[in-house]
Amino acid sequence: MKKTSLTKNNEPTFVNKDISHVKVFSPKLRFFRDEYSIGRLLGQGRFGRVYMCRDKISGKICAVKLFTDNSNEMREHYMREVLVLKLLDHKHIAKLVEYFSQNQQFTIV
Repeated sequence: MKKTSLTKNNEPTFVNKDISHVKVFSPKLRFFRDEYSIGRLLGQGRFGRVYMCRDKISGKICAVKLFTDNSNEMREHYMREVLVLKLLDHKHIAKLVEYFSQNQQFTIV
């Protein structure tokens, strides 16, 4: 059940409190570049670059985050980010579509 509650600063939190359905890591047998075509760079930060991408089958346009550091420490960050994105539910926060981790390359769509 989705709940909206307030933090100590009376700011709303938008987190799905029921996490029984969440899998922290679900390996894909597909490869990102087989499923999506990458477009222009939208932005970059400490952990990676974000590009526009298009689903090759549906034509749906999404954003993809490609992590630039593929170390074990980054793998932990990547897994935490996937979990948080799965839990968040708010109209102003991008929804997690899927995620990939192959050959030490971490990708979030």
